[in-house]
Amino acid sequence: MLEAIFSPKVMITNEMAGSGGDALPWMFRHTHIGPLVGKRTWGGLVGHCTNPGDLLDGVFTGTPNLAFCCLLSLAGAPSGVR
Repeated sequence: MLEAIFSPKVMITNEMAGSGGDALPWMFRHTHIGPLVGKRTWGGLVGHCTNPGDLLDGVFTGTPNLAFCCLLSLAGAPSGVR
């Protein structure tokens, strides 16, 4: 049995939202689920799929080496979602 919530929805976001926090508000608005409330998102819709190496103390570093090249990228990054 499928269940859903059919009441009105709103998404709250701020300038600290990045990566998935940029993608989700864009998708929320793009599908007309409801309004966005708050500040513009960070606009950092990037990721990484490699690890340049572990450091001597066991900590690892990650560097962004990919970005989304599609309508989502044009709408969300690098200016963020309003």
